[in-house]
Amino acid sequence: MLLLCFVCAGCGSIPLQDDHYFCDPWVPNNCPLGFECRFSTTQHGFRCMKEAGFCGDGRCDLSETRTNCPVDCFCGNGTCDAAEYSSWCAQDCFCGNGSCDVGETISSCFEDCPVSECGDGICSEDEDSSSCPSDCGLCGNGACDIGETPSTCPQDCGVCGDHTCDPDESPVTCPQDCGVCGDHTCNPDESPVTCPEDCGLCGNEVCDPTEWIGSCPRDCYCGNGTCDTGEASTDCPQDCGGPYCGDGNIDQGEQCDGTNFGGATCESLGYNPGSLTCLADCKIETAGCGGPLHPCTPNPCSSPPQDYCVDEIATTFPETGDCTEIGGLPECSYVPLQQDCASGGLVCQNGSCLPPVDPCSPNPCDSPPPDGCSGQIALHYSATGDCTDIGGAASCDYPFVSEDCASQDLICTYGTCTQAGVLISEYVEGTNYNRYVEIYNATSSPVDLDGYKLRLYTNGSTTPTFEIAVPQHILSPGAVYVIGNPSGMLYAEDLSSTGLTFNGNDAIELTDSSLRQLDLIGTIGSTIYFGQDQTLIRKPGIFIGSTAFAPTDWDPLPADTHQLGSHSP
Repeated sequence: MLLLCFVCAGCGSIPLQDDHYFCDPWVPNNCPLGFECRFSTTQHGFRCMKEAGFCGDGRCDLSETRTNCPVDCFCGNGTCDAAEYSSWCAQDCFCGNGSCDVGETISSCFEDCPVSECGDGICSEDEDSSSCPSDCGLCGNGACDIGETPSTCPQDCGVCGDHTCDPDESPVTCPQDCGVCGDHTCNPDESPVTCPEDCGLCGNEVCDPTEWIGSCPRDCYCGNGTCDTGEASTDCPQDCGGPYCGDGNIDQGEQCDGTNFGGATCESLGYNPGSLTCLADCKIETAGCGGPLHPCTPNPCSSPPQDYCVDEIATTFPETGDCTEIGGLPECSYVPLQQDCASGGLVCQNGSCLPPVDPCSPNPCDSPPPDGCSGQIALHYSATGDCTDIGGAASCDYPFVSEDCASQDLICTYGTCTQAGVLISEYVEGTNYNRYVEIYNATSSPVDLDGYKLRLYTNGSTTPTFEIAVPQHILSPGAVYVIGNPSGMLYAEDLSSTGLTFNGNDAIELTDSSLRQLDLIGTIGSTIYFGQDQTLIRKPGIFIGSTAFAPTDWDPLPADTHQLGSHSP
């Protein structure tokens, strides 16, 4: 052991042992002159030690932390380090570990915190300024000694929250004044030596968290490779990641950057060969280039007029013209070349002589007219027509096949032979006695209506409730025959019958002389209203009656409006 001694007023010479006496790392000047309070791995606690510590000596010294010396300072190393306490690292900091840790006292853990002796230079818990002034001093000596409190000695002890880490305060008892090393704030009890990660050290060539360009320009300056406090990409892009002149990239507002000219050369800028220079402000300097180029070097004449045709004479121009300098500017001329296309059996198109085009190859005739009717003859056109070249243009003629519909007792409709017959073309159910039924001859031959009947099925009856027999009458093709109630006021009917009194839900059937059903409006046996207070007109394109009523075959009109007297199929 190294034996030391020191002299104090009124106590004489006292020998001091290294790595022996307990000390509180949070109380300034807690050890005699020449000693410092450090954690001892041999004594497993804080002791006054003479030797200067270093990272890797197995001791977590006051200047060491888990950040700058993790090999000595870590939770689980079996020692209660300076920044550890029982609630944070219980596996190292506990009563009985042989170390008087932060927060432990003689009364709370006597086995780790033994009684000291008056005159050992340490003001222990069981000592105060009255019992041992040689160790603890007196109130007013600027030190908050053991036995003194903010109430008994405010001039030495102060109050927690006064922004001063007093001797009786620690990060555990008063974190708002003392703080913790590593909290990015240089607290009153911290210094660049005891806590460099918070307090930094101006001149260490590192801009520490508490330094900035105003407080330490030696460490904090634009260009040191670190985006320091107060710097941004707008005012220091080389440190903070923004584009800047000198980064080798041609950014907005720059013509060049270093050796990067973006492909520009003296020639591309209108000068004779030479060397370009990129200035410090990233602008191009052309002083190293030859003089300005001749206006015709390189030849700018590369936009000739459009080739054209006049009759069969083709006029073409060369892709590159002749350049002449006039007043320092280039003047371009293009010598045309003419060719008579007709002399070689060719035709002129867009200034070129080309073989004549056959308008019929390939055959463009693929749009025949729609099938139609010529009287009762149906005309069916071929899908592909015959093409003829007339003056260089295609003329299409579509052959057709004719079909005599009348010979089949059919009629021609839109180029198709369709079965036709006599049918009901109009139904009027108006106000009062305005009741009418119109019969239409859709065939191509006259029809004798003698023996034809209109049969009414009223109120859902399944058998006829009234019949109207049509007398002999020759109905021409396309003509109509109107049967009406004599009290009706809308039209002068061809045949009157007081029995014509339907009301919109009564089916009406048309039969021929053999009682064969030709047409039907409404549904026999049903009372559903299909035509009340309205007029129904047969839609065009229907040429034969139906045995089942389909509302979609009829166009409705308001009550008392009609088209009686004619029908357009």
